[in-house]
Amino acid sequence: MNYRNISDSAAWPHTVIDHHTYLRLDETISPWACIEGFQIENVSFDILHNLFLGTARDLVASAISVLIRQHVYDHVEGNAESILGYIQREMARDCKSFGLYMPKKPALSEAALNFGEYPELSGKFKAAHVKLLLFWFARKTQEVADAAQEDRVLQALATCCYAIHRFVDILDHADLIVDRDSGELSLLHTRAYTWLSACYLNRRIMLFKIRPKFHYLWHQAVTLKTWRINVGVFANWDEEALLGKVKFIAVACHGRTVTQRVFERYLLVFALTIHRHSELEALS
Repeated sequence: MNYRNISDSAAWPHTVIDHHTYLRLDETISPWACIEGFQIENVSFDILHNLFLGTARDLVASAISVLIRQHVYDHVEGNAESILGYIQREMARDCKSFGLYMPKKPALSEAALNFGEYPELSGKFKAAHVKLLLFWFARKTQEVADAAQEDRVLQALATCCYAIHRFVDILDHADLIVDRDSGELSLLHTRAYTWLSACYLNRRIMLFKIRPKFHYLWHQAVTLKTWRINVGVFANWDEEALLGKVKFIAVACHGRTVTQRVFERYLLVFALTIHRHSELEALS
């Protein structure tokens, strides 16, 4: 039951259960099970934590390493930090041409990318930032692959980045029901990613780490193909933003009274916001 096995012969996909099997489990059943129409098959993994705060961090960091190793940035003078600084400026310039803002912080650095071990973006990179990085890499790797038709690594990397970006793009612009073929893009991404991981493993180079969370992409792809439900609508963007606001309040409170002061300050700001909206409505 090797979780790194993403091939058709893998055993772990057979552990997926249906709703009737779920209800017969001895474990605690979700309170949602008493709601009419609830099906365990409709419970989706959160793509925000699964992808943008999960496997995409591995993909982006490893992709940068591959572009450097494949001599794409040999024209940049200096050490690795100089090359990473150049890449960040290139990202900002390209995104600006599309009317997008690429955050300057956190900056790309060897420490932020965990170079020396399995590369991954540090926790300082937020989900929206990682999503923008996927957009840029889909374009950049395609450009590089077009100029190096014989380089199998760059071709696989371009396929990997394009497939996951296109998958996200479809989910963002689709309604609740999507086309079944959309799930194939996620499966294409997983196949290309595992090929790259195996390729560099044979070279004894730590790139494209495969973690258990990587399976969630497979589960989401199968769910999408079976039920045609847009898994993107279950992403916890608003909930994550709310937690950030609560954290911002909490760090300004004393440790002994933080549980009380957080709610007091939050309710105070909430009351002020309602008051301001009432004043604006009165003036209009």
